[in-house]
Amino acid sequence: MGRDTNKQRMCLPFFYDCIIEKNTIYFPMANYNAMCKADLENNEVDIIDIFPNIASDESTAYTGMFKYKNYFLFSQHPKIGTGILVYNIIESKFSMLTSKDVRFYANDVFTFGEALYIVSKAKAEIYKVDFTDFSVKRIEYKIRLVENETNVGEVVRKGNYIFIPFNTNRIVLVFDMLTETFRFYQFPENIPVITTMSFFDDNWWITGVDKKIYVWNMEENTISENIDFPCNIKLFYSGETWFGNSFIYKNILWLFPVYADGILKYNILTKKLEKFDIPGEEEMEGVLEDGRFFVSKYGMVRRLNSEVFFLSSKTRILYELNLETNDIQSHIFKVNNIYNGKLYPDNANRIVAESYYTQGIRNLMHIQKGNNLIIEKKDVSVGEVIYNCMKET
Repeated sequence: MGRDTNKQRMCLPFFYDCIIEKNTIYFPMANYNAMCKADLENNEVDIIDIFPNIASDESTAYTGMFKYKNYFLFSQHPKIGTGILVYNIIESKFSMLTSKDVRFYANDVFTFGEALYIVSKAKAEIYKVDFTDFSVKRIEYKIRLVENETNVGEVVRKGNYIFIPFNTNRIVLVFDMLTETFRFYQFPENIPVITTMSFFDDNWWITGVDKKIYVWNMEENTISENIDFPCNIKLFYSGETWFGNSFIYKNILWLFPVYADGILKYNILTKKLEKFDIPGEEEMEGVLEDGRFFVSKYGMVRRLNSEVFFLSSKTRILYELNLETNDIQSHIFKVNNIYNGKLYPDNANRIVAESYYTQGIRNLMHIQKGNNLIIEKKDVSVGEVIYNCMKET
């Protein structure tokens, strides 16, 4: 990737979680204290609110996000604090729901009746958020199972049950949201780790740290078959986790990578396994671009009906995959940095870092100053020029 292309990529917005509704996506932006809304038809991003008591240039204050009725729920980054922040969409108002140490992403939250059940991947416990009285209750398994969230695989809902693979103890913990009770299944001997799991035709389709897809009948605790990965897929990073998210749609198992260099697509009926490549998303072992927020290839993967949305950590492009046609659409977002009629951030704390500003700010400066935005001294940063332009307007 060339220098200019890399610089353009670093100006694109990034986020760790989102809510998708029809042609709109909501997300907390990384490197800006901003809650945003993007139009998936024109790819324009607007700032709809800013988080309370956070500096405008705070890097990644909120990571997880979930929507319940007219509320957005946000999970705080550990460096900011603990608790769940709630945003009332109708009243445009923030409030802290709980100060308990609850961290989540949307894939770990499940709705049941008037309650939400949040899986804490750092501990063997569930948090119940009851929206009839806005109470938060911790439901803990009798034995502490893990101390590190990386030991927990993909969390899956099936009916009123939540399946949580705990790899340290080699069990799948099952939580019944109806009775609020736990039970568990022991891993089969030949499955060392579970990173993804999807249910189809009485079996669980599983991947782990080896190059195989396992088919596990959990009730009988038997492996009916295992499928080897194709030879043209490899790890591009030194971790062992190949895939982190999976879906089965009309007999097709889709596997979305963590450290694998591509998506896998497996037809359960025809037993055809193939790599699904996206131009521009090729990875080279040991090569990571500047400004990459994390190594995981697609850390944010969300499904809405027959569409899957996933954000590349390499290019910061949001992809929209149609599971019916296998067509893929790229969303390269453009940020409108005007909030409450003013340029945001307002530089109250410091000059915006050069890697933070977007093309929207550049365009705005050209509109305000004409086409004469020139840096005359080499030792003056673009950030300082923008800051001075702001002070003069």
